[in-house]
Amino acid sequence: MMTENYAAYLAKEAESLNSILHQFILLYSNSDDSLHIFFEGEEDSKFYLPFIRNTSSRSYLLYQCGGKPRLREVHSTLSSQGYTLDNCLFFADRDHDDFLDRQIKSTDTIYLTDSYSVENEFTTPSALKVALSDIAGLSPGSNDFTEIESDVLSAMREFHSVMRSLTAWSIATRKAGGKLNLNNANLANVFSISDDAKPSRKNGGFSYFKKQACACETRPAFSQFLAFREQLDPEVGFQWVRGKYEIWFFQIALVKAFEKRNATRVSTGLKRLKIPPVLREQRLMDVLGGRVPLPETLKAYLSTRLTETSLSGASDSQH
Repeated sequence: MMTENYAAYLAKEAESLNSILHQFILLYSNSDDSLHIFFEGEEDSKFYLPFIRNTSSRSYLLYQCGGKPRLREVHSTLSSQGYTLDNCLFFADRDHDDFLDRQIKSTDTIYLTDSYSVENEFTTPSALKVALSDIAGLSPGSNDFTEIESDVLSAMREFHSVMRSLTAWSIATRKAGGKLNLNNANLANVFSISDDAKPSRKNGGFSYFKKQACACETRPAFSQFLAFREQLDPEVGFQWVRGKYEIWFFQIALVKAFEKRNATRVSTGLKRLKIPPVLREQRLMDVLGGRVPLPETLKAYLSTRLTETSLSGASDSQH
């Protein structure tokens, strides 16, 4: 029998879906030349919108779907109702759905990230270079730039290594039918981070993570856990480390690298480097939006979609 809480949850989900659909139908009928842009979450616009504005001057309308399942349902519902979606852009995170055999199908209208999520795009080696030059004002090739860059890249490799077990457990638990809420797990209670930005798991850290992330009784098979762990290559951690976790550590690693470099500078009589406040305040995404390199897959998607929608808009205006 369906519990009252679950019934209330389903009712709320249906109301949210209907609200998005109703908003689209009203706006679509009144502004056919505008782009209709559908995001999974609230943070996605920081990454995508600067690239969209640089590619097209068309006006746009935004829809926050609150997750991939609802974005998928919005897309499916609008398609089944006969909308051509010529003026629509849908952006989905890859997440761990490839491992779970439930990935959303990447179509002409849906863009699927190369990495786990858009947050991971702010932690790439290219994004690091932008942060050091544009945000910190360091000259590429200088000793300060090179040393900090090297320390952060090394720290990220270490982080990917220590995240393998937690990630494998998360995937295996979901594969076994468990429901997770990874927002509940504060990694500051899972890892200790040394002065040189090397992470290590605290005693009881794994148990804390599992307890906070999963309030269910699901226990994945150990063989399944090991099988997923084997698939997680630390060299491409951006593909499977949760984006919110990665950018959290990335900013800490940057601050630690600056502090280490400043200790060296002070010991040799040089002035300390200024550490950008956005790093300590964990606001790097706010200032890197539009500065990080455009992924080739996203470039191709925007080029194709915005060219097609422009032609469609021009054709529609003639009738």
